[in-house]
Amino acid sequence: MSYQLINQNNPDCFIRMNNWTWFGLLELAEKYGWNPRGTVAPDRLELAGSYPERGNPWQAEYWGNQTRLVLIEDALNLADALERAFIKYEPVRLPSLHPFHLAGENGGAQNQPPAIGVIQIMIRFCQSGAFLIEPVRIH
Repeated sequence: MSYQLINQNNPDCFIRMNNWTWFGLLELAEKYGWNPRGTVAPDRLELAGSYPERGNPWQAEYWGNQTRLVLIEDALNLADALERAFIKYEPVRLPSLHPFHLAGENGGAQNQPPAIGVIQIMIRFCQSGAFLIEPVRIH
């Protein structure tokens, strides 16, 4: 499975990545201080934090089979954590490259951190505001 991240205010601004890259970015951000608020179902946006008596619109998942919305505060906090990771990043030369990930001796892309260019792109994307996470099936 892959994920497409789409800026809420500008649908022409989007990123598509495989699940290893997306999970790697989330893990890296948490390692550098991101405290995820959780996502919101887009159809429950009006409930987000405003009317707790109507039910909790928050969900923990940043993945899955349904479209989710990352609100602006969470997106900006994600960008800040990735920026801290980017500043601390010390690239290591490895024998081969895998799209969006460095591949090496530790078992392939799923065990490697996202590449430095992907981190930069994601920082800029998150700084542009709230975004949707849409699952994309690969056939």
